[in-house]
Amino acid sequence: MNQTRLIILVLFYSFTFTSNVLAIDNRTEWMYLPGLGTDIPSARANGLGQAYTSIADDLAANIINPAGLALNDKTRFAINIKYRNWYRSYSEYAPDDTLWYFDKGDDLALSYLAFATPIFNKRAYISAFIHEQSIGDNNTHTFHSVTRQTSTKIRMRDYGIGVAVPLFDRRASIGLAISYTKLKVDNKLLDDPWLTDINHQNFSDEVTIRLGALFHINNQLTVGASANFLPKFKYKTQYIEPGVMPFVLDQSGLNNCTFTNDITTCDNYISLPNSYSLGLSYRPTEKWLFTIEGKYIQYSDLMDNFRTIDLEGESRNSYKIDDAWQLHFGTEYRLQTAGFPIALRIGYYNDEYKGLVVSGNVDPINQYTFAEREDIHHFTFGIGTEFAKRFSVDFALDYSKEKYQLALTTGFAY
Repeated sequence: MNQTRLIILVLFYSFTFTSNVLAIDNRTEWMYLPGLGTDIPSARANGLGQAYTSIADDLAANIINPAGLALNDKTRFAINIKYRNWYRSYSEYAPDDTLWYFDKGDDLALSYLAFATPIFNKRAYISAFIHEQSIGDNNTHTFHSVTRQTSTKIRMRDYGIGVAVPLFDRRASIGLAISYTKLKVDNKLLDDPWLTDINHQNFSDEVTIRLGALFHINNQLTVGASANFLPKFKYKTQYIEPGVMPFVLDQSGLNNCTFTNDITTCDNYISLPNSYSLGLSYRPTEKWLFTIEGKYIQYSDLMDNFRTIDLEGESRNSYKIDDAWQLHFGTEYRLQTAGFPIALRIGYYNDEYKGLVVSGNVDPINQYTFAEREDIHHFTFGIGTEFAKRFSVDFALDYSKEKYQLALTTGFAY
């Protein structure tokens, strides 16, 4: 390997090894995982701008605020279907002949199944649920006429149970949801000038814990609070290419990799961000509902195992992922049409930029690539109805300049 090719190799991998990140171990998670763990599997909640912690009166309470399981004394079933359409293809140009091209595509999924029932003469409520979240894209990156293409799909699935207990003559409730959580990353190299293949494997199975509380101040005001503690996953990454990875990995100072023949195996872990929510809902009449919520998300947890090649004096401290505050607002208006109750909803929330950004002296290309982007503003709309107080259907649209998302939730109670 001549010196020129070696220099290009190090630069190429330091800038492009994870599609849009610097982690040298193909950590596609740096780009995508901030979007996991925040999915709300309820069309009603999405129609209200996800300001739902102080309401949580459907089976999505397992994910949003487990205390809400105590708000209905019937046996219930729920299904949520989600369709997400990213504004498919876009490109970004950076200095020094660098081009990023993304195609996030569409995503249709059955994202949530749940069941709940009262026990002990309605002194407690239990639930079982399955919740799946996924995200990914196809990515093309060109650096000095060298092109690399990848396809990434990240999937997280929860198998869980929830329990809630009413307190103070049902003026309050507390809840807990515990889930067995599995993470899977499918990363394919469609076109790479040096690597033959990359495999993520042996993901550890972990536990997610969600806590919640509700307090009804009076018939009009309710306060809700919740905390989501997401897990840290351990896994292994294998790079298959003769003679290349030992040198590149050595430049990053890694000491958790082994080299066998043409395969380099590294031990990795990723910490998903914890989040905390506080909400207030106000129902001045039977027809109107107003709700507001603040959510704090510890995206900085993703930096726990971050590392990069030491070029141009760069180090882990040259980059950061900031924690974020989200503000959510929503309102609902109920009316009767042809004997059926109809609920109309509208909401808004902001999504602060949560990607990797520069926090120190770095190469000019990375100053551009990892510059902080603007926040995303979401506008939501929803409609719902129920039949014979047993069967419910809710629909929601979440619109932003980045994507639009449709949600359909059906429920049955008896």
